[in-house]
Amino acid sequence: MSLVDRYVAAIGRELPPKNAAEITAELKDVLLSKIEDREDELGRSMTDKEVEQMLIDFGHPMIVAGGYRKTQYLIGPELFPMWVATMRMVLMIGGAILLVGIVVGAASTSSGPVWVLQRALGAFWPGFIWVFAIVTLVFAINERMGQHRIRLVWNPRQLPPARSPGRKRFDLMAEAAMAGVFLLWWTGLIRFRAWLPVPPAIDVHLAATWAPFFVPVILYASAEIAIDLLALTRPAWGRMIAGLNLAKFVAACVLTILLLRVGHWVDVVAPKAPAHVVEMMTRVFDQWIQFALMATLVIYVIKGGLEAWRLYRLRDDLAQADDGASAIAGAR
Repeated sequence: MSLVDRYVAAIGRELPPKNAAEITAELKDVLLSKIEDREDELGRSMTDKEVEQMLIDFGHPMIVAGGYRKTQYLIGPELFPMWVATMRMVLMIGGAILLVGIVVGAASTSSGPVWVLQRALGAFWPGFIWVFAIVTLVFAINERMGQHRIRLVWNPRQLPPARSPGRKRFDLMAEAAMAGVFLLWWTGLIRFRAWLPVPPAIDVHLAATWAPFFVPVILYASAEIAIDLLALTRPAWGRMIAGLNLAKFVAACVLTILLLRVGHWVDVVAPKAPAHVVEMMTRVFDQWIQFALMATLVIYVIKGGLEAWRLYRLRDDLAQADDGASAIAGAR
């Protein structure tokens, strides 16, 4: 029975030394019993080829030994959902940082967008791989130590509404990050001159008609960041968040309408160009911005309508919940 001995020895080498002898002895008895039963059925001794096939059917030594190990996986089913949630959060935060890095990099260099994107991705992936490895290692060590029964402190009332759970976390983080970048640009801390589709000899900047809107736009962008952060940290406050978003979109519509009434939004400076060419370029840029403002107004109206509908549904859900609670109390 040299094949059986070799097979059992191979399994023993994959087992913890403490239990290897006991397990291999038990396995050898099982295999010998299987051979004996098979030989009784055949009425003859099994050939080496038949024994070989039986051992193949029994399983690879590493797989058989794995069935006797206390830990069967790198991260078990109790910790795996938390590992997935952690990695999802890492991806969302990393994606938001990457997006901000691309935008800020574009504003701080004269290179094209492709070069900026390559540099940003080149800096992002090594860090993400390290974070992935560290998070996975921490969870794997926790699994091996057997201290994986983590008690999470939570409350069902903190969960988002069932019918209107709100926006995804990545969308909220990306919007807050872009609003932060917009604030940096609006206050003049960064510029995007390298990405404007105009020759270097032409300077395009906002007209003085934007001056009255400087503070209101800062307040609006700051409110957008605050509402996004509130939705991230307090998803259960669905009605409040929907109400704040509705007020935000109403304010955005008012601001956009006031901006449309201005009629002139961009000044073009080109010392070497004729006056009629500068006037034509100014008119073209104004037309672009007018179209962009009109499209933005339509988007704000649609978003405001969706938030109003969501707020209505949340109120309806709350009324139904109150009726259900009253019915239960009456039944008692």
